Amino acid sequence: MYDPILPTRVTTNASGYAIGAVVEQHDGVDWHPVEYFSKKVPVVHSIDDARKKELLAFVHAFKRWRHFLLGRSQFRWVTDNNPLVFYNTQDTVNNTIARWMAFIDQFDFFPDHIPGKSNRFVDALSRHLGHCTAVYSTFEIDNDLRDSFIRDYQADPEFRDKYANCSSPNPAPSHYRIQEGYLLVHTRGKDLLCVSSDPRLHTRLLGEFDDAPAIEHFGVNRTIGRLHKRFWWPGLLGDVTRYCESCEVCRHCKSRNHRPYDELRPLPIPLRRREAIAMDITGPFPKHKTGVDGILTVVDRLPKFAMFLPCRYHAKAPELGEAKEQRMPLQAKEQRMHTC
Repeated sequence: MYDPILPTRVTTNASGYAIGAVVEQHDGVDWHPVEYFSKKVPVVHSIDDARKKELLAFVHAFKRWRHFLLGRSQFRWVTDNNPLVFYNTQDTVNNTIARWMAFIDQFDFFPDHIPGKSNRFVDALSRHLGHCTAVYSTFEIDNDLRDSFIRDYQADPEFRDKYANCSSPNPAPSHYRIQEGYLLVHTRGKDLLCVSSDPRLHTRLLGEFDDAPAIEHFGVNRTIGRLHKRFWWPGLLGDVTRYCESCEVCRHCKSRNHRPYDELRPLPIPLRRREAIAMDITGPFPKHKTGVDGILTVVDRLPKFAMFLPCRYHAKAPELGEAKEQRMPLQAKEQRMHTC
């Protein structure tokens, strides 16, 4: 809630991709945000220099919060662009900046410079979505997880020999090395942390890089890109694809980029009984002592007559055909009785 009495500051930042700003107020203890926004840099300003983009962020912030800032006592404008603090002492300006300065002069404020490292919150608002989340998303490895990494290396078929080689006094040359107990592989010009085949660890990593609140479900390609910056394990691409396809939020939020489906073409209506037979298997169920764990459903599509036959859920086609043929005479007899 905005209070017109409390001290106020507006912090802005800009990049080649977007501009961001936040308005804060001091309650006597600390600064607290009131509102914030992020906006992509307009195409017409995409080739401007950094100073002009920073000033553009300031102008957009004043336009957005004009009802807060116009007419109130002096407030602070905070920016990490030091030359911009002296914007009103420029000798020559173009028409666009002159128009912006005329608009800015309506407000009573004083500019203030802070280092770029201290401006991380607004800096995140002005970055590409794939980059700003790195400010908030971290993956911490505690002692228990570290011990689990080392144990898994020594038991994993993929990394067991590599870990033993790197641990030996005279290791053979390879792209792998050990640092603080972790196995690293040097690829694409950087060292990546090797991850064992433990599915629980894979699920935890995928959850951190897809389900975290700051991530907002990037989808398959971006999740793979972020994981590839730090981790590597065999089958990473397939694991990420399966995880994102099974994620309910990703399925609902991500648009499909495949070609539109063709029109539905219903099956033709059969003219005689037993002309068109539909089959399906339901299961798996708990195994019976005879070994069956599924139900084979056979439906005659004309009269909708159905049979439910016990079968093995993973049975091959010949076995299912034999089970159906053994019951077809009985089906014909039941149909005749039904007709009579």
